[in-house]
Amino acid sequence: MPAVIVSVLITTVVIGLSSYIWQISKDKTAQIKLGRLQSKVSVLENQLEVLQKERQKNNETCKESLDGPNSPEVTFATNDFSLEEKNGLLKKVIIPFADYMKESEPSENQPFGFLIKKVNDEKTKKLGYLYEINALQNGQGTNSWLQKEVRDYWIPDCMDKCKFSETYSQKYPEVIKRYFDAQKEIQ
Repeated sequence: MPAVIVSVLITTVVIGLSSYIWQISKDKTAQIKLGRLQSKVSVLENQLEVLQKERQKNNETCKESLDGPNSPEVTFATNDFSLEEKNGLLKKVIIPFADYMKESEPSENQPFGFLIKKVNDEKTKKLGYLYEINALQNGQGTNSWLQKEVRDYWIPDCMDKCKFSETYSQKYPEVIKRYFDAQKEIQ
């Protein structure tokens, strides 16, 4: 009988040790997997931080140019816009458009952001259009148009005749000239 008891005890100890060793190896495997996942998460967090810094750097000139209360945010869809393109589009298109909207539209229709993309469609490019501009407006809508060159000023597109304040006319004589030149071409 004592041999049976010793045999049962040895079997119990062996099973217990085997279970203990299995549990430890399982925990080690889990720890190794957890370590690998944490490493991957760390790499992704670093990549995200780099992308966010690039985006912020890409849009820095825009925020400076549109500083002020309730100024819309400008986002260039890709990082391949030169500083000349960004500044030209801001000065000749975005800011004149935003200022016109402030004068001519109720506050709920003011743009809160602009998304600027380079045109990829070859047919559109052949017509001379290089940029697609989307003004996201507070009142649910968007105002989108194609822009030819950075050197071209924005041309208002009104349902009836556009009305310009004296202040706007003095601030943006190029916009006014382009608008009236375009009206002559239509008639």
